[in-house]
Amino acid sequence: MAVTRRSASGTRSACPIRGGECDELDARVEPDHGRVDDQVVDRGVARVDPVELLDVGLARAVGLAHVALGGLAIDALERHRLLEAEVLRAARVWGEGPRRVAQHQVHSFHELIEEPFRRQGLSDDQALDAALSQIGVRLVPYCERLVGWLYRRHIETYTIEHRVGHVETALETAGLQRKPAAHPDACVFADLSGYTSLTEELGDAAAAQMALRLAELMQEVANNHSGLVVKMLGDGVHFHFHDPLNAVRGSLEFVEKAEPLGLPPAHVGVNAGPMTYTDGDYYGLTVIIAARIAAQAGPGQVLVGEGATVNGHPEGVRFEEIEALPLKGVARPVTVYRALRDAT
Repeated sequence: MAVTRRSASGTRSACPIRGGECDELDARVEPDHGRVDDQVVDRGVARVDPVELLDVGLARAVGLAHVALGGLAIDALERHRLLEAEVLRAARVWGEGPRRVAQHQVHSFHELIEEPFRRQGLSDDQALDAALSQIGVRLVPYCERLVGWLYRRHIETYTIEHRVGHVETALETAGLQRKPAAHPDACVFADLSGYTSLTEELGDAAAAQMALRLAELMQEVANNHSGLVVKMLGDGVHFHFHDPLNAVRGSLEFVEKAEPLGLPPAHVGVNAGPMTYTDGDYYGLTVIIAARIAAQAGPGQVLVGEGATVNGHPEGVRFEEIEALPLKGVARPVTVYRALRDAT
């Protein structure tokens, strides 16, 4: 397998890289090679073209450390005029999603497809052969089509949202319509109380079932209240909402449904304000405060930072001020409210 690169004369030449094992180029690149300069890098062993280094860094970023990517770094840098950091950042996001899908597919295939054949008395090799020939030959192409279909549906959703924003800006610029007042985005951290001790008591199999119920609950809450699951955090969830009122509604639903589903009591922290989006995640003081507020909440409680209360409260919900809490890593105490359903 070969990866093309641009030589000093401006022509492309082939650089052989052996997939599946540490190749000569990879061996010359230190794990912490730092920034790739515009000049040729001297590693003491050989003089390495910085584009070669970027191709290796790109392969590592997508999770394929020893696979040549056929000059993708060159295309990204030259044709699309992207910066090196932007290329690697995108590679991490694009690499992680398919990697997790592939890992899950193989793990599930082993447990759900191969195991029934083994229980029929087949040897390990026979079970694998039967699973692949009877099911795998159809499953793999189907999953490939499914990944493409899902990508198209998601890109449609985000593209429409993006274009609507541009249309609203154009209408406002032309004086035809005022854009809706912007609400600060909200960050939510939801955790299960006593999950670790319960896992020790009931065992790993029960913990796996709870994790599945937690995943189902978090997605239901996100779907019901126009939210996004950013990531699971073991026994917790990080949500993102464009509307703080939806964040509060979703948080109350989360704590109300957790125990009936057989989960430990949940506690939630909500905050709203400016955040930075990078590599599929959100960062900033708003996020830190939301996590710290969640840590202060007791079982069944939804605690809300002041930033999420400035636009009022959801219908049927009231905020009760608790006090200004000192939070770890935050310079000043933060005013916190408890969200409660109105008595009916």
